[in-house]
Amino acid sequence: MQAFFLLNGYTSHFDKPFKPFLVKNVRTLIVPYVVFSCVVWVLQALCFGDTRLFVPVGQGDQQWFFMDETYWFLTALFFGRIIYWTVNRYVHNEWARGAIMIAIMLLGFWLNHRMDGLVLDPAHFDNHLHYRNALCMSVFIWLGDEMKRYKDLVRRWLPWACVAYFVSLAGAHLIGRTDLVVCYTHSTNCGYFHIPFYLYFATLGSLASLWIARKISSCR
Repeated sequence: MQAFFLLNGYTSHFDKPFKPFLVKNVRTLIVPYVVFSCVVWVLQALCFGDTRLFVPVGQGDQQWFFMDETYWFLTALFFGRIIYWTVNRYVHNEWARGAIMIAIMLLGFWLNHRMDGLVLDPAHFDNHLHYRNALCMSVFIWLGDEMKRYKDLVRRWLPWACVAYFVSLAGAHLIGRTDLVVCYTHSTNCGYFHIPFYLYFATLGSLASLWIARKISSCR
């Protein structure tokens, strides 16, 4: 999923005026989100007789409207793109922009854990429309946008990123520390200690996916 956000940042332009930018995001993300969520609900009702409008999420701490959880990545990407557009518009220094995006990610992690010990699944609790996933993963939209500025350098290092990713993955398994490879930012198991490893593995994994995709495309 982090690769999805990174590639979105790489292939998007964030220098447009806000109104057309917002309209395009509603049309390409929110409209499909609503349509597909409704289609899935209808299919579940027809095939399984499940007509519930509110469903349990996480470990059952809360009942959410069915659209909250279905295709969550579309709403997370929508909010993430709005966040990055705002930062990109008003912060022109690359280092300051990166620092702000990392701070936003840290805010998402903090919000994920503010209910630790009080509810069964803190990372899901009150995470409606997965806005906290947007906070945690918008940093990859920034990384993708930054990659556009250094295309030649990125292309040169893609094979080595792929090698580093698989070597690191194998190493984590060999030393019995698979907990360092955290898949989802909303996982309650993803604590502050995991943040550097989360960024490391997610970024390298995204670049490895990009390199493999380029190789497959060149072999056609």
